[in-house]
Amino acid sequence: MQARTCVAKTGYGRKGRTQGNRPRRRKTTRCQSAKTSDPSPALEKLGKLVNVAGFLQNEPEESKGQAVDAEVVEEDPPLEEVVEEAVSDVKFDGFLYRFRRLYGVGVMTMVYVHHSVVGFCVPAILPQIVPDMGLSDTESASLTFGFTLFYALSLIPAGVVADRVRRIDLLSASLVVWSASILVASNSKTFSTLLLARLLCAVSQSTMNPVAFSLIPELFPQQRTTAMSFYNIAIYAGRSLSFTAALASFKAETLRRIPLDKFDPMSMSMLYIQGDMVVASPIWNYDFIPTAAFEQSWRAIFTSIGEAGLVLALVLFFTAFDPRESPEARKLSQERSLAESRNVHSSSDESNAAPGFLSSLSEIASDKGFQYVTAAGAFNDLGGWALISWQALFYERTYGLDAEQYAPLLALVLPIGGIIGGVGGGLLGDYLSRNFPAGRALLTAGATAFSAPVLAASILAPDYKTSTSMLLLAFGLSEAWRAPSAIILREISPPGKASTATAIHLCLRNLIGATGPLLVNWLAYAKGLGLQQSLLLVPLMYIFSALTFWKTELLVAARQEEA
Repeated sequence: MQARTCVAKTGYGRKGRTQGNRPRRRKTTRCQSAKTSDPSPALEKLGKLVNVAGFLQNEPEESKGQAVDAEVVEEDPPLEEVVEEAVSDVKFDGFLYRFRRLYGVGVMTMVYVHHSVVGFCVPAILPQIVPDMGLSDTESASLTFGFTLFYALSLIPAGVVADRVRRIDLLSASLVVWSASILVASNSKTFSTLLLARLLCAVSQSTMNPVAFSLIPELFPQQRTTAMSFYNIAIYAGRSLSFTAALASFKAETLRRIPLDKFDPMSMSMLYIQGDMVVASPIWNYDFIPTAAFEQSWRAIFTSIGEAGLVLALVLFFTAFDPRESPEARKLSQERSLAESRNVHSSSDESNAAPGFLSSLSEIASDKGFQYVTAAGAFNDLGGWALISWQALFYERTYGLDAEQYAPLLALVLPIGGIIGGVGGGLLGDYLSRNFPAGRALLTAGATAFSAPVLAASILAPDYKTSTSMLLLAFGLSEAWRAPSAIILREISPPGKASTATAIHLCLRNLIGATGPLLVNWLAYAKGLGLQQSLLLVPLMYIFSALTFWKTELLVAARQEEA
């Protein structure tokens, strides 16, 4: 008879992983006999993946007396954590597996580009839509305000649904709906039809980020910040493509054939004569009234965007890779279910029941980490929305530039700065997090804080060339926080509620950010500060954002130490 010794120890799960405000706790008992040997690879792999205690019923006789670890898990890890462990802890080094993960991020990014184009195209082409449909200023403003409001309010239910259904199916269906909505808009004859199409677009687009923010980190659990930074490129690409669509619309509409006797050299520029017809373009000014031919081409652009979205929806549905649906994750789930059926650990029906909608919202909103990271992002968005909304008018009134001078500059500076800051922030975020204790804070808090004085210098610059140069640097620094903050949000989210937390976070940020342009307008005109001085609100908001990010990073670091 062999002597056996048992040692019980208590520890925590993976470092940095928390459940709400407390780390996941596990209890391990190690029993060893005089006769020892390495545990079988199958048992070692199973214990590593699912944290199952005593799953030894199929242990061969010759392995009796081996040293084994028996873990009793007090609470089941959430599905997204199980999937991340499966992807990160097990080496699936095949080319096909790596390609599927890269392709997954790529197709999600393409969908987000389309999402951004559809979202930005109406404001970008609004100058062509208004005269075509005879919209009033109130009606045109309702198209933008209604979209923003419905998008923000739809985020929360979209996030709850994304946590409970197959994510690829939900996003594919949403892509079909918002593509159909832009097709409806392209054929609308009345304001009410256009507005309903725009509101339907807002509701359907609200599923995009809740799905992506939970799915992409599961595809790349070791490079989550980098993966999210590439996904965020779509924001800037979508803005640029929307601006390109607006320019294409203007160019296509302004080249017209008119009778030679109708040509007016005061308002038209002759390109060439074709028989008794003149091919001309108007000399652009804000009083130019388009003809019927000029008014219609925005509809063709909307139709092309909608048709492209329907094709992309098919690509997404049939080819996208969701790690929760992978064979590895399914096998993992089956093994865990089998372990539960053998009474390795048990849990009551009440503990497994899905929490109610209101209780989920309360749990997420009451978390200090969630409050801090949401406030930090909201401060930044408030300043960013104000900056983008007033940028063109600022260069026109402060430096006396016209649209032909400042529009190309802004079309290059903002996307290039955003991409450099966003992607650079993602790449640096993973490196700094791995190699320095407070490395990520250099991006979330440090880069945001440094962007404030640079942006102030841009606003107060003596000439527009200096201003745009400083703006490029300031905008790049101010965008470095986006990917790291998305990972912070996922780390502090309650188990199984990452999409819901993302939705609430984005909803609050959108509602608060939308007040930025209004605050600048109030300071400039109601308080008489002028536009240049009022825009200094933006760097002030960036300072508040940096301080709140620093507070967030301190809280996250404290929780990781406890774990």
